[in-house]
Amino acid sequence: MKRYDEYKQTGTPWIGEIPSHWECKQFRYAIKHITTGLNPRSNFVLGEGNNYYVTIRNFENGKLNLDSECDNINDEALKIIHKRSDLKKGDILFASISEEGKAYVLRENPSNWDINESVFSIRPNKELNSDFLFYVLTDNSFYKPLRIGATGTTFSSIKQEQLKGALIAIPPIVEQQLIVEYIDSKIKPIDAVISTQERRIALLEELKQSVITEAVTHGINPDAKLRPSGIDWIGNIPEHWEVMPLKRTMHICNGADYKHIEAEDGYPVIGSGGIFAYASDYLFDGEALLLGRKGTIDKPLYFKGKFWTVDTMFYSIPQKFIVCKYMYYQSLNFPFDRYSTSTALPSMTSRDLGNNDVCVPPLSEQEEIVEYIERKIKPIDASITKAKREIELLKELKQSVITEAVTGKIKVC
Repeated sequence: MKRYDEYKQTGTPWIGEIPSHWECKQFRYAIKHITTGLNPRSNFVLGEGNNYYVTIRNFENGKLNLDSECDNINDEALKIIHKRSDLKKGDILFASISEEGKAYVLRENPSNWDINESVFSIRPNKELNSDFLFYVLTDNSFYKPLRIGATGTTFSSIKQEQLKGALIAIPPIVEQQLIVEYIDSKIKPIDAVISTQERRIALLEELKQSVITEAVTHGINPDAKLRPSGIDWIGNIPEHWEVMPLKRTMHICNGADYKHIEAEDGYPVIGSGGIFAYASDYLFDGEALLLGRKGTIDKPLYFKGKFWTVDTMFYSIPQKFIVCKYMYYQSLNFPFDRYSTSTALPSMTSRDLGNNDVCVPPLSEQEEIVEYIERKIKPIDASITKAKREIELLKELKQSVITEAVTGKIKVC
């Protein structure tokens, strides 16, 4: 690994020492301006028109995706946001709310889309290459310290002044381009392997879901006589199974705000992504099916033990003739999109959820189905875990390449 002849200290932990001919300055002095789009609660309507309203969900790994999870806005709304964000070719989109640095370099002036308030638009000055800055922004050693100081009640958000005050290392402009070319060449094969592993995980997830779906809707006895269930998303079921609304099988309860009992440790507080905090008290002790009420409504969870669920989740307690895990596996097939009551922030009412029809085998058969499913998916889960770990290691390697290059720890020219 080549190094430069002379280095100097910056006094900044994430940067450390840099080549003696590089500069170290606050972010505010390396950009022309920084701004954001507008809040969706502004005076325009989502879901109307042929233009796109981009959020942090729509860009990752340097790519912009307008095909999924993008709200539509009309021409009038687009003009309002354009005036605010003033997006131009060469600007960089940067997520203010994310677990890792997410950025995208505009390769052309946007015509039929713009950004919301969770996305920064950054315009570098003439001494800063857009692609070099992109790599700085996506470098975790730069981004993680910003996250530590982020503020917010529901989602931690990086503020403009916080970003402007961050220090970055700046090589001469010609050298920046050489660094970009070096990073591109090194991470291209890494990204290719990551993509392969992600496709493998997707196929394994499909295989896992097919095992679950077949078992909880048609049973595990290939010789069972079938009859129409009357439920279009289930189709035929064994003729001795029953069909009934979910509210007859589970007691659906509301979660609650946990802030008044939040603690360093104790009972787990569960949201749509799993355990994220702890509390000094609990709402329920036992087996329960957890279902989203607002926001993420299509990610059911199973939990056993003492827990607290947030106010945007339901927890459902099984009746005596129901195996909770069986109903959890069946819930993975629920048509949640039919019951969503909002386009901007999907939500589910307990009434709609309770009226959703489910198929119910005898108790002993539910137990057999759960045992069958878990035996079948165990090796699939092991393969998924292995692939995810390989992706983590590859991403760590990719990050080390970026960090060493943008902080001058290696000489690329």
